[in-house]
Amino acid sequence: MRRSLLIALVLIAAATAASVAAGFMLQKPEEEKAEGLSDAFDAATDGTIGYVSYSEGKAGIHLRNPDGTLSGPLAETATDRRIADLSFSPDGRTIAYSVVPKDPTKGVSSTVRFLDTESGTDEAALEDDGMITEIRFDPDDPDRLYLLRAAVFENYSPVAAPHPHDFDVHLYRLSDRSMQALTDLKAYEMQSLNVPAGDSVFFSMFGDEEAETAEETFEAKLGIYRVASGGGTPERVDLDVSEDVYDFLILPDGDIIYQAVAKTSDSGIFEYELFRFDRASGKSRQLTRLKTHAGKPIAGPGGEMIWFLENTGFATSRPDFHLKQMPADGGPVTDIPLD
Repeated sequence: MRRSLLIALVLIAAATAASVAAGFMLQKPEEEKAEGLSDAFDAATDGTIGYVSYSEGKAGIHLRNPDGTLSGPLAETATDRRIADLSFSPDGRTIAYSVVPKDPTKGVSSTVRFLDTESGTDEAALEDDGMITEIRFDPDDPDRLYLLRAAVFENYSPVAAPHPHDFDVHLYRLSDRSMQALTDLKAYEMQSLNVPAGDSVFFSMFGDEEAETAEETFEAKLGIYRVASGGGTPERVDLDVSEDVYDFLILPDGDIIYQAVAKTSDSGIFEYELFRFDRASGKSRQLTRLKTHAGKPIAGPGGEMIWFLENTGFATSRPDFHLKQMPADGGPVTDIPLD
């Protein structure tokens, strides 16, 4: 009997070990776990939406056509790379996109690629040793592509997680493949690159350029800045807003749709909503009340509608993005299906 019991225990142990080993073998590497819609998307002037979605860790560029049909992936990355941002050319044929490492702690680099949506050709145009986090074509000149570039990916203090830092705005010219720095800021944070028609480039950063003490630097707020399309000293855009301004959109009429914290939930999580700043009155009003995380607004054709992303997985280990649509002046929020 003891012999039978011993044999049974040995068999159970062997089966358990085999199951554990199989579990480790079947476990996906971290870079292959990314799935679903990312926060990188843009829209062409005809209403075609280009977006990035992950499948088995690979980032792919997909299209939602004006009639609602879907196509893609038109291009894919390796599992250890992600697509940081994309932008349509003024004629809607070319998509420029920035590919960066999923784990920049192993080395910072970027590749800007150009995808021809008609022929399917996909070529690398720029290799850079910084992190190109955002890109935007000039709507008036298809030869000009604006970039937000971080020189380093590190932690500024021992208790902070590493992030991209030392940001500046750059201009890349397609005709001669040259790059020009438009600012010399080495900013701690820079985001929400906007290039409307005209001669200015807009972005968001901390307003600590005049801070003289550590306290003043800590109290600095994210605000909107503009720099001439040829470069120079950035100027702060005067908004009567006390909150940090994160993502934003310059509308054709000059009004601004921006993302800010509306309130804090009962569980202590910030709720990010979209607001509209009216230049004529100098006042803002809240557009969304999703009580989650609304952001990344972009304009639809003519600027009458906007598209944006809701992240229902905000403040969790896995983001969960959903594409939404609403009138630029406020109104019902509707889902844009991508499957």
